[in-house]
Amino acid sequence: MRTSKVEVTYVIRRTEVFAPKVAKPRMRAAGGSTSRLPPWPSALVGHRLGHDPIEQAAFLQRTIGNQAILRILAQQTSHPTLTSPRFSGDPLLEACFDDRARMTQGHRGRSVEKVQQALLDLGYNLGPSGADGIYGQKTWDAVKQFKANEGLGFEDMGDVGPGTMHRLDELFGSKSSFG
Repeated sequence: MRTSKVEVTYVIRRTEVFAPKVAKPRMRAAGGSTSRLPPWPSALVGHRLGHDPIEQAAFLQRTIGNQAILRILAQQTSHPTLTSPRFSGDPLLEACFDDRARMTQGHRGRSVEKVQQALLDLGYNLGPSGADGIYGQKTWDAVKQFKANEGLGFEDMGDVGPGTMHRLDELFGSKSSFG
């Protein structure tokens, strides 16, 4: 069986990876028989290799072939991100948007201040301190009220998670009057 090498360009999270196509590997079972490797779920591959996209792409390309990589890339590139200039690029808010984190009482900093300012712009009361960057009881209460008014669910919790960030991003998106 003759195999030819082909150079293919993959784009993973804005990082270019060049990987030559190789023959599909076989794995040897305990009894000595060989079988094709099964397609691995992307979560398993990410867990085993960490988050280095170059390492993941090269390993996957060698292990399961180009078609499987293209399926995984299609899933990864369809991932939405924050579009509002007010929120985009903020690591904590991006994590809340992606359901990888929650912002709640005790948090401090610029991320809290951005959400507080958005709530103020929407007419919610944060008390005399306003957007001070401290996620306290007033911010908790304002987020709870925002969730209830927007029908986001979990109205008994005043934390900022994916539902809250998705709605804030919609309201303050690039085409909104809030900016």
